[in-house]
Amino acid sequence: MITYIIVDDDELQIDFLQMHLSQIAGLQCMATYTNAFEARNKIIEQRPELLILDVEMPGLSGIQLVKSLNNPPCTIFVSSHPEYAADAFNVEAIDFIIKPVAPERLMRTIDKAVMTIEHVTGSVSQADDFSIERNAFFVKDKNVHIKIEYSDVLYIESSGNFSVIYFTTQSKQLVLANLAKMEAQLPSNRFVRISRSAIINIEHISSIGMDTLFIKEEELAIGKPFLEKVMKEVVGNNCIRRS
Repeated sequence: MITYIIVDDDELQIDFLQMHLSQIAGLQCMATYTNAFEARNKIIEQRPELLILDVEMPGLSGIQLVKSLNNPPCTIFVSSHPEYAADAFNVEAIDFIIKPVAPERLMRTIDKAVMTIEHVTGSVSQADDFSIERNAFFVKDKNVHIKIEYSDVLYIESSGNFSVIYFTTQSKQLVLANLAKMEAQLPSNRFVRISRSAIINIEHISSIGMDTLFIKEEELAIGKPFLEKVMKEVVGNNCIRRS
């Protein structure tokens, strides 16, 4: 059972999160708080495995709360202010969700958090590194190196110090390598980073707009600092325009 605490100064937002999280087997809510100072004391005392936090709160922000903890739990930020996303990932957040929260987006983030927590506690296989060859890369799983073909990868998401690989088969794999390390080693003609939290396989792009793109049926946000590079790498001179 994975325990969690919600901290948000908006009680309606807490109710919304609780309504959806209560439907997920294997999760247990320890407490909810509207005051970050009060929450901090209980987090230290109760030691939940997962925190779900707002960013802007009176007196102490969610970012400040996490920074104040010596050994913070896995953390998900939920905020209506996307400008705080960089700060959230700088404190190794699992994810940053923009309000209003779409239930399917919340579920996907919780899945990623559960994978990370189970990995850390040793209840799933240890994928502690990866290496590259010509048309594939290898993920180390305990004492075995598993070969993953580039074409089988849809996209890769950051999960704190880990990365989660999403496959065309709808399965996923947690890797003990952060997104920066994976970006540095994966071939740039096949993979491109589209935000602080995602790398995509160019082969599987079905469409691209000014701030989002689709990998098959999955819509992913393009970060503003990455947009120019993404358009150059993905579209380049291959766009046929109306005369």
